[in-house]
Amino acid sequence: MSDDTILFKRRHARLAIAAPLAIAILAQVALVATVWYVAARSDRDLAERQRTIATDYVADILEVEKQATLDYAIWTDLADAYAAGDRDFLDGRLLSNLTTYASIVTAAIFDASGRPTWVAAGGETSDAAWLADHCPRCEAAVAEVRRKLTGPDPLMDSFELTTAFDQREPVPPSFPLFAEFADLEGAPVVVVAAPIAREKASERKGPYATLVTVVPIGEAYMKSLRKDTGIATARLVQPDAGVDGVPIVAGADGAPIATVVWDRETPASDLLVRLAPAAGIFMLLFTGLVTALVRWLKRMAVDQAAGEALGTHHATHDPLTGLGNRAFLAVELDDALSGLAESGDTAGLLLIDLDGFKGVNDTHGHAAGDELIRQFADRLVHALGEEVRIARLGGDEFAILIPRLAADDEAETTAQRILSLARRPFDLDGIEGRVGCSIGIALAPRDAADRTDWLRKADIALYRAKSDGRNRFRVFAPEFDHRVREKRSIEDRLRAALADTSRFEIAWQPVYAVADGTTPVGMEARLNWRDDAGRPVSTRAMARAAEEVGLTAELGTVLLRKVCADAARWPDRVVTVNVPPSEVSDPSFADRVLMVIDGGDLPAGRLEIELSDGLQLAHSREALRQLARLRAAGVRLSLDGFGAGYANLSRLRALPLDQIKIAPTLVRGISGSAEARHIVGSVVALARSLGFAVAVEGVDRPADLLVLRSLGVARVQGTACGTETPEAPLVLDQAPASAA
Repeated sequence: MSDDTILFKRRHARLAIAAPLAIAILAQVALVATVWYVAARSDRDLAERQRTIATDYVADILEVEKQATLDYAIWTDLADAYAAGDRDFLDGRLLSNLTTYASIVTAAIFDASGRPTWVAAGGETSDAAWLADHCPRCEAAVAEVRRKLTGPDPLMDSFELTTAFDQREPVPPSFPLFAEFADLEGAPVVVVAAPIAREKASERKGPYATLVTVVPIGEAYMKSLRKDTGIATARLVQPDAGVDGVPIVAGADGAPIATVVWDRETPASDLLVRLAPAAGIFMLLFTGLVTALVRWLKRMAVDQAAGEALGTHHATHDPLTGLGNRAFLAVELDDALSGLAESGDTAGLLLIDLDGFKGVNDTHGHAAGDELIRQFADRLVHALGEEVRIARLGGDEFAILIPRLAADDEAETTAQRILSLARRPFDLDGIEGRVGCSIGIALAPRDAADRTDWLRKADIALYRAKSDGRNRFRVFAPEFDHRVREKRSIEDRLRAALADTSRFEIAWQPVYAVADGTTPVGMEARLNWRDDAGRPVSTRAMARAAEEVGLTAELGTVLLRKVCADAARWPDRVVTVNVPPSEVSDPSFADRVLMVIDGGDLPAGRLEIELSDGLQLAHSREALRQLARLRAAGVRLSLDGFGAGYANLSRLRALPLDQIKIAPTLVRGISGSAEARHIVGSVVALARSLGFAVAVEGVDRPADLLVLRSLGVARVQGTACGTETPEAPLVLDQAPASAA
C-alpha cells in the first residue's frame, strides 16, 4: 500500500469521525441556541404580561376611586346634613370617614353655582382660597360634572350599592361623574367629582351640590399592586427618571405625572444558567431529555411568578378578611423565635377573642357577623404598624405578633388600643353592632421557647381575661397555668359526677310573703356538689366549668329532677331554680324543662325560673321564643339581680316576666338610707306599671323588712326571715326571725 493510499484512508477516517462529530456539535449548538431563544422569549412574555397587568391596574385606579367617591355622594346622611347646613356633621363625621376609611387627603363640596362651600385638607377644614391655590383641577372637575348633569338625578334609582364593592359594574360614562389623574404640588393624585344625590324624588330636580375628592397615588397603591399581582418590585417614580414603565397621564393635558416601574424578572434565563453545567455533560446522550426540559421551561416561565405568588397567598391567608391564617402565623412565630435567639430581643403574641360576637350572629345572621369580622380586621390593619403581623385563626379569634417589642409595655399598650377598637360600634348595613374583646398576652422567650408553648401560654392568658369579666387583657403569669390545670380537674370531676348524680344535693332558701314576714310562699333551690373525695366545689366554679365544656343543659336537668323530687312533699309551694342565659338560648330548653317537670309530676304553675343576667336575653330571638313557650305552659319567670348592673328598660319590656328580684346591693341598710328607699320605691313603681311583682333578696335586718313592706315589695329572702339549709322539710318547719 502506497503512502498516498495510507494518507487517503487516514484522511477518510478523520472525516468519518469529524463529520458526525461536527453534526453532533452543530446539533448541540442549535439545541442550546434554541433553548436560550425559548428562555429569552418566555422572559419577554413575562415582561409583557407584567406590563399589561400594571397598565390595567393603573386604569382601575380611576374606577376604584369613582366607586369610593360615589358611595359618599349618594350617602343620604351627607345630603341631608349639607342641605341643613350642618357643619358639625361635615367637619366631624364626614371628614373622619373620608380621611380614615377612604384615604382622601383633600375634599370639597361645591354649591349649585359652582362655588366651594366646604373644604378639607390634610384631615382639617380649610377654605376656598387654599383650594384654588393647591387644587386648580378641582373646579374643572366640578364644571365637567355640571356639564354632564343635564337631566334628573339618576343615581338613587339606577346605581346599586348593596353589591360588594369589588363586584360592582364600572360606572357608565353617562353618569354625571368625572375622574382624572392630576398633579397636585408635584404628587400624582386622582381627582373625582360627583353630584350629591337626594333620596326623595321631590328633591331630584336640582340644582345639585358637587362632592370633590382628591386621593394620593402613593405607596399604599404600590403595596396593593405588589400584593395583588405578584410584581414584587413595583414602585412609583418621577416621569423624568429615564426608566421604562407604565406612565400615569394627567387628564388635563395628557402629560405624564408619574411612572410605575419594576425590576425585570428573567426566571427562565436564570434557571438555564444554573442548569448549564449538567446540561453540557449529558447533552449528547440525553438530547430528548433536554428537548422535554425546554418545553417544560417554556410552559413554566410565563406562569411561574404569578402562580407561585397566588398559590402561596391562598395557602396562608384567610379568604374573608385577607389576613394571614394559622399556617401564616405558624411560619411567622417560628421566624420570630429564631430571630430572638440571635438578637436577644423580646416578642409579644396577643390572642384576641371577640366578646358578644355570637349574639350578633344569632340576632342579625351570619352575613352581619361576617361583615363585623371584616370591619374589625380592617381596624386592626389600619391601627397597627406594618411591623406587626395580624392573623385570623378562625371564627372570632385573631392573633397579633409583635416580632420586636420596642418597649417593655408595648404589648400592653397595643392591647389597650385593640380594646378601644373593638368597643367602637360597627355599622352592619344599617344595623349597629357592638362587641368587646378579651386579649391574652404571652412574651417570648420569657414565657415560651417554642411555637406550641407560646400559643398555649397566650391562650391561657386569654382564658384568664375572659374569666376576670371579659373586655380586658391579661399578660401570662405562671400561676395562670396552675389555675387552668385546676379548672380542667374540676371539669373532669364534674363529668364523673353527672354520671352519678348522688354527689349533688339541693340547698333550699325560703321565700316569704312580706305581708306578715312569717309565711313561706316558696323555696329557692341551689345545687351543691361534693366531688368523689368529699370536697365541696363552689357553685360559681361548677357553673363556669359546666358552661365551658358544654354541660350546662345536663347540670340543669339534674337540678330540675332533684327539685321535682323534693317539691312533691309540699303541694302548695312555688319552687325557684336559677338558669344562666346560655341555657335559655338553647333551642331545646323549653322542651327539656317541660319534659322533666311532667315526668316529676310538678305542675308548671309551681315552677319559677329565675333568669340570671336576663336582660341580655332580650336581644336573642331564640331565648325569647323559649321563654314565651314556658310562660304559655304556666311556668313563672323572674329576673334576678335587677339593679346590680346596666338596666335597659326596652329590654325589660321585651321579656315575658312575672317578677323582678331587686339585687341585695340596693336594699342593704335601706332602713337607714332615704336614698335607698327612694330608689327601691321607684323600682317597685316601675315594676307595677309593667305588671311585674317585686321580690328582694339579701334582707338581713328586721327593720329593713318593715321598710320593704311599706314600699310594696311582695316577697323577700334573707336572714331576717329564714336561712338556707340542705334539708328541705326542716326549712318549712322553721320559724322565721321576728319582723319587729
